[in-house]
Amino acid sequence: MRRAGLPKFLTEFTVIVVGVFVALAGESWYQGWSEGRGLEGYLDRLEVDLEADSTTFEFILGVLDSKDDALARTSLVAAGAAEPDSAFFRRFPVTTAMGFQTPGTQRATYDDMLATGNLRLIDDAVLRSRIVAYYNEIEAQWDRIVQRRTGYSQMVYRLNPSSWDEGVPVSVSDRMHLQAVDSIRTFRFMNLLGAERRLSSFQRDRARDALTRVTELLAELRIVRASF
Repeated sequence: MRRAGLPKFLTEFTVIVVGVFVALAGESWYQGWSEGRGLEGYLDRLEVDLEADSTTFEFILGVLDSKDDALARTSLVAAGAAEPDSAFFRRFPVTTAMGFQTPGTQRATYDDMLATGNLRLIDDAVLRSRIVAYYNEIEAQWDRIVQRRTGYSQMVYRLNPSSWDEGVPVSVSDRMHLQAVDSIRTFRFMNLLGAERRLSSFQRDRARDALTRVTELLAELRIVRASF
């Protein structure tokens, strides 16, 4: 009886073992498929974030072009080499651009991947390290900009905070402008103006570097996405 039941037992045992292996293989396949779909979604979102960063850096460079022109004109007025006119005072506030705040990067997808541990889904070690280096380096560069900020923008605003507002009577506006010119031609203002011009040059270098980095990273990311 025992021998007669042995083949049946072995058959049932084999079916169970095969079933377990099939289930494990199916689970492994599904996990790989699910992670692949998850990675594809992350890469799509990363591309959107990086494209937004690229637009931001281009915007910063454009603003700095206008700022540098206004700073150059202000330097001439401060040195007494040029007299201010109405156009000068309309552009004077432009010299404070990026002085209070610099637009940051879009980090939502990257921070999500860090928090969930899903950065590991990017099995291309080179691409993964480039992504990490990009966000770390851009953040460090922006911190350096903040640390180098001068008191220039605050001083410009304090000169005549309402002189840039519409609706100010011409007589009042003219008086404010005369007072502003007196302040512009002080030693303290000229020192801050020089520091702001150096900061603007530093910001430009950082923005150009950031634009190069994000352009290269986008190119690598798109190559990987094309493989899906």
